[in-house]
Amino acid sequence: MKKKRVLVTLTVCLCLLLSGCDLWMDGSYHSVKPHAEENAPEDDKVVEVKSYIALRNHIEELVENGQQSGMIYMSGGTQQQLSSYMEQACTYVKEFSPIGAYAVDEIV
Repeated sequence: MKKKRVLVTLTVCLCLLLSGCDLWMDGSYHSVKPHAEENAPEDDKVVEVKSYIALRNHIEELVENGQQSGMIYMSGGTQQQLSSYMEQACTYVKEFSPIGAYAVDEIV
């Protein structure tokens, strides 16, 4: 009978200890905050490029600098041609750039 009382007392103490009851704590607590980027994105500067190679190089530069967004202005050419250049440059960066192959999942 004495073993049963000791066992019940220990079980109650263990339950109180594990329940987070403030009787056992010093009143302090911890809070969890969502992850925030340390280097907050700056205002995106518009970079003007004049050729496919310049476009590809700038996209590589964005990836190497760890930027998550960027604005690129390319004058001339049709919408189809510009879309094609962008698609080719993004594919190149994702597949052939040393950092892009590992760091980039998706470029839109």
